[in-house]
Amino acid sequence: MSKVFTVFGATGKQGGSVIDAVLRNPELSKTYRLRGVTRDPTKGNALKLKEKGVEVVAGDQNDLASLRTAVRGSSAVFAVTNFFESMSGETEFAQGKAMADAAAAEGVEYFIASTLPNAAVVTNGALAHIDHFNSKAKIEEYARTLPFKSAFFWPAMFAQEINGHDLIPKKQDDGTYALYCIWAPDSKVPLIDIVADTGKCVAQLLKDPERWNGKRIYGAGGFYTPTEMADILSKETGKTVKYVQLPDKVFTGFFPEPLQEEFYEMFMLMRDWKYFGPEGKGAEAELADSHAAMDEKPTTFAEFVRKNKWFD
Repeated sequence: MSKVFTVFGATGKQGGSVIDAVLRNPELSKTYRLRGVTRDPTKGNALKLKEKGVEVVAGDQNDLASLRTAVRGSSAVFAVTNFFESMSGETEFAQGKAMADAAAAEGVEYFIASTLPNAAVVTNGALAHIDHFNSKAKIEEYARTLPFKSAFFWPAMFAQEINGHDLIPKKQDDGTYALYCIWAPDSKVPLIDIVADTGKCVAQLLKDPERWNGKRIYGAGGFYTPTEMADILSKETGKTVKYVQLPDKVFTGFFPEPLQEEFYEMFMLMRDWKYFGPEGKGAEAELADSHAAMDEKPTTFAEFVRKNKWFD
């Protein structure tokens, strides 16, 4: 009889990617029966999962009883939280803790979570206000204390944000485009296609709980300088894209006031600490080890640019 792998955020970018990766993997799809957790199983995306053979159940991250019901009978769980729904690090931590507590209470053997480094710790207090990093780090720290195997997925900056609302290249009067940020031209920034590659990383963790117990897999297609990003955009789209480094105060003003400090420090973390911080052997070496361990190679930024629409 197949084991149950329960995926939180099943209709979102990360959870949906995990479900797709397991379904297309011959080994994992035979080993595990998928259960997707969402707040409303009657909505369109949830119904599409059912059509793929996924069991879809309701679960409220603010309700421990519903979470215990959602994971009951599961062998493994994937947990993901969304800081930007509540805009509260305390709430995000409480939700992640509740998922971990539910998994422990129901005898789940393997807990995989999407987390991030504690920016306040890795920068020695220099950047203390990146709540959506620090709350996820606290979830990881807490999960490590519980009586199950655990492994953690650290996703890089979403490449989607460079084709979204944060960094989308702006058209200039002469018809060219400018990519603006506070990064130095030679800053090295990790990027991930979060839709294509979350599942690749988590599937690797799921295949070998013994190997990955207590460890992390770094999710990124690679490190890129903003100059390289602009060059790749130019080459792949046929448009002329240049990188322009902005003064900190000017760039910070691009964001809504409640998020200015949070986002300013996040971009500083990328500029001065390579986003992941000086963990282990260092961010680039740790990413290289993660790539070497993966059966499916992650998406490069050039590949991401080629498969997405730009400048519309």
